[in-house]
Amino acid sequence: MALLPCLPVSVDDFRESLGLSAHLLTHVHSSNLTGLRDGWKGGKIYCTKVTRELLLARFDIAPSRVMPLSLNIEHVLPARDPATGKEVLSNLTLIDANHCPGSAMFLFKGESLCSSCPLRALPLKVQSPLHHPLTTLP
Repeated sequence: MALLPCLPVSVDDFRESLGLSAHLLTHVHSSNLTGLRDGWKGGKIYCTKVTRELLLARFDIAPSRVMPLSLNIEHVLPARDPATGKEVLSNLTLIDANHCPGSAMFLFKGESLCSSCPLRALPLKVQSPLHHPLTTLP
């Protein structure tokens, strides 16, 4: 679990005391669900479509609070800075982590930051342009 230092977003950390409006979920394992509970109202949760379905099957959370994002497509992630109240927009791409169903890594454009769950580096994954360190995402 982590609070991203340059963005008002957490990864696999759902403590409501953080006061965040955006949370990223890498995958549905109990170690990644700290603070999450039935009736969650602590902000939007962003994850893959598969992770969303698994999460909603496990917890009684309003579906409108769990936002599915497609893999390999750049998304704009809105988040409110709890200190200033200002909205911060970040460009985010989800990349298949090949760890378990629905698992993803999060790549932020313009930041030297990549948050990840465990990655299973099979040859097909390593050869993907999205996993190559010299690739510039569009």
